[in-house]
Amino acid sequence: MSSQNSYLPQFWQSPIVMPNERNERAQSNNTTNDNGTNEQLKTTKKKNKNKSKQKRTSTENQNSSSPKDGQLEASPKKLKPTVVIAGDSMVKYINGWKICRNHSTTYVKSFSGATVNDMSHYIKPSVGRKPDEIILHVGTNDIKFKEAREIAEKIVDLGREIQDESPDTKVTISSIIERSDDSLNVKIREVNKIIAKFAKQNHWSLLSNANITKEQLNSSGLHLNPEGTKILASNFISHIKKIYSRQ
Repeated sequence: MSSQNSYLPQFWQSPIVMPNERNERAQSNNTTNDNGTNEQLKTTKKKNKNKSKQKRTSTENQNSSSPKDGQLEASPKKLKPTVVIAGDSMVKYINGWKICRNHSTTYVKSFSGATVNDMSHYIKPSVGRKPDEIILHVGTNDIKFKEAREIAEKIVDLGREIQDESPDTKVTISSIIERSDDSLNVKIREVNKIIAKFAKQNHWSLLSNANITKEQLNSSGLHLNPEGTKILASNFISHIKKIYSRQ
């Protein structure tokens, strides 16, 4: 039998495997596979262990770079204060975005023809936003119809309404601008005088517009001409700079 096999090509010479030998080979193959699987498991565990170690190192580095207890963090950029100028038609040509852009964010709310009572309603949305300051320029449209003290007291009541709704909001009263009618100017001066006393009692600021004269009024003698608007805007700017440049 063996002599016959010797004449066959080498790849045909397949040895006959006896049953016992077949079992031994199967066991040997299983052992080899088991060893290979164990080696793969060991390699996977080692990789996972290295990844876990790298992750802990990364976390420790992040923790070491963050400020520790007692260390000061960089302070956030401070927001500019918000100022609302609420008034009648005297302020309608003033551009809030041009006023003190380096010191505050200013909004101008103009309500043409508004009396003090009207302003109490118009201003509510602005008060609800809790601005840092509200500058009231109102009373011009009440001069013809009400007495000086009544006008002044209503303006003061409006200021108190603002502080009741928003206690942290500063209140500033902008004085009523005189007109070309001297008889009305007597009443305007009286209103401004009374307001000044109440403003002091309530720790409010008073913004004087005494530097605006008849020459800065338009032909009707009621409203401001371009020069008058420029001076009024300058008065607002000076007030805002004085208050907020120190902060």
